[in-house]
Amino acid sequence: MSAAFAERWREIEPLLDRVFDIPAERRASWLRRHCADASLRALIDEALGNARGIESLERGALQWLPDVTGNAPAAASAAESESAAPTVDGYRVLGFIGAGGMASVFLAERRLPGGPQTVALKLLRVNVHDPHERQRFLREQQLLARLQHPNIAQLLDAGFTPAGTPFIALEYIAGDSLLMHCDRKRLGLRARLNVFLDVCAAVEHAHRNLVVHRDLKPGNVLVGADGCVKLLDFGIAKSLTSDEEATQTGAQRLTRGYAAPEQLAGAPATTAIDVYALGMLLGELLSGRRPARSIGEADAAAFDSAADAAAASARGLSAAALRRHLQSDLRLIVQKAVQRDPGRRYASVAALRADGIAYLEGAPLLARADTLAYRLSTFVKRHRFAVSAVALLVVMLTVATVFSAYQAAWAHREAARAAAQARIARDEAERADAVKSFLQGLFDSATPGTAVIESAEELLARGRERADRDFANLPALRVEILGLIGDLERRSGHPERAREPLEQAAAMARAQFGPGDKR
Repeated sequence: MSAAFAERWREIEPLLDRVFDIPAERRASWLRRHCADASLRALIDEALGNARGIESLERGALQWLPDVTGNAPAAASAAESESAAPTVDGYRVLGFIGAGGMASVFLAERRLPGGPQTVALKLLRVNVHDPHERQRFLREQQLLARLQHPNIAQLLDAGFTPAGTPFIALEYIAGDSLLMHCDRKRLGLRARLNVFLDVCAAVEHAHRNLVVHRDLKPGNVLVGADGCVKLLDFGIAKSLTSDEEATQTGAQRLTRGYAAPEQLAGAPATTAIDVYALGMLLGELLSGRRPARSIGEADAAAFDSAADAAAASARGLSAAALRRHLQSDLRLIVQKAVQRDPGRRYASVAALRADGIAYLEGAPLLARADTLAYRLSTFVKRHRFAVSAVALLVVMLTVATVFSAYQAAWAHREAARAAAQARIARDEAERADAVKSFLQGLFDSATPGTAVIESAEELLARGRERADRDFANLPALRVEILGLIGDLERRSGHPERAREPLEQAAAMARAQFGPGDKR
């Protein structure tokens, strides 16, 4: 792709899409009216020149759809069909299937010792005398001979008719085109993606054999009655080991709706153009219509907003549900495949196919930024049952742990409360014993063997001395004894003597226990 073509692709794309729908003889005048920029018109003319013959080849789907009841393409009349019926040694032609730009296809039986074999017999059209077209047809024979894959229509035979017209015999596929099959079966998005992966497998096999298809579209993919996908029509395929078409861009044939920008610009063929076409094919397969030619960040909504009620119904979904699905990782896969710059697309069809498989399995995609959060979310999707079971187990363990902790805390609180009550009871008992021992010792201190009984005043005085001496290190008991002495002094009618021990007890209690303590 030329630098000028790449730089102005955003301007070229909308004009090119419109001009292709205008008859060839009126395109020049239409361009002059709608494009005042002469240099831009020159670039569009270049792309048009590289796509000559498009109109005839866009009927490629009809080349392979089995139609032996007379419903031939509009371009091929019934008379032409009859007159074009060939004579090929070893084959019996049963009917006309269709015609493309350079070849006609017939339903035929191949005579074999074990019985006839139904084939699709493709011959260079008798009115095609261009040596380049003849060379292209022979090259298709050679390329197909290199490809052996269950998803590629198998080459069975090749040769020349008695008149010298080259032919190839391919396995006959009785089935529908890709989109028709998926819509008729009302396949959901995941089933459609599985079908698409089979197409990718076929193209990947071709690329491994250095063959670029260059015309991937729904009509060139058939799905048989058994559900097997078959890739067809390597008529404009290119061998990556050959340079013979490097200067023949004027004769290039392609299908514009699926052609990559560099293909329209006449750039050399690479596997990237097949990646682009597959992205367009996937977008149409999922949403019901082809996405914008190159989905960028600004127009990403063009893909998922295309979903309408008819397309949603064909996929077993509502329109809202289809749009929601298309706004997921599916859009990222299509978006990466149809990037305008080939370097920003998937590096290979294998990488595109790997992302399709990753989507189905819930694994991380190459098309999405690789972050821890994204990997974690895909891991959860991929292992829903296991994660749900583990989460349930964690919740149950958490609840059990919390309940056990609550029970332990409750038991601890109860034990602490019981211990506190026991300590209080023990302290009370010790206090009562101490007071009892004090009083007992006070009265036992009188001189033994005498009849002298000390006065109450003397007893209380001795009690104060003992309280100061015996309870110096037990402030709580000392406060209580001093209070008791003061109370006895008051009761004995000596309030003046009661004041001193009571005030001393109050001062000690305030200093020892604080002013708010009831003691």
